[in-house]
Amino acid sequence: MIFRSVPSAGSQGRSIQLQLDECILTELFQNARGHIVISVSIQPCSEYSETELEQQLVALLKPLGGIGQFVSPGQKVLIKPNLLAAKLPEAAVTTHPSLVKAVSKLVSAAGATVMVGDSPGIGLFDRVVQKTGIKDAVIATGGQLVPFNETRRMTTAGTFRQIELASAYLDAD
Repeated sequence: MIFRSVPSAGSQGRSIQLQLDECILTELFQNARGHIVISVSIQPCSEYSETELEQQLVALLKPLGGIGQFVSPGQKVLIKPNLLAAKLPEAAVTTHPSLVKAVSKLVSAAGATVMVGDSPGIGLFDRVVQKTGIKDAVIATGGQLVPFNETRRMTTAGTFRQIELASAYLDAD
């Protein structure tokens, strides 16, 4: 699962959309006729307070069957926030630490082990997670920080014959 927050245009980072795999929390499946059906859940969230985020995440997931539709007890779940650079949360350059904390708590409450990782575009992982507040958010929820500095080469039959993927990604369920 990949959750990230995206400040809405003109909102100066105050309005949040929660996204999963580049779609707004989308679940794909085929119906009886073989057509792909897309279920979308959108929930407004007006601030980054932990209480507000936690309530809105639960409300967001409810129409899709709740967190249990995506996370099972015993799973290792990788949460991949956008950790572009070592900027304060107010700059809205990275995923807000309150969102990472709220998602981590929800996933952990579902019985999964939480891993939070990325490969920052600018700067070292340790500095980026410290300055952005992500480190404190993950530690507070008992999660594990996993830098994407170890990779494994995968061979495929697709367009990319070989690709290197983060080991943490491959280790997640």
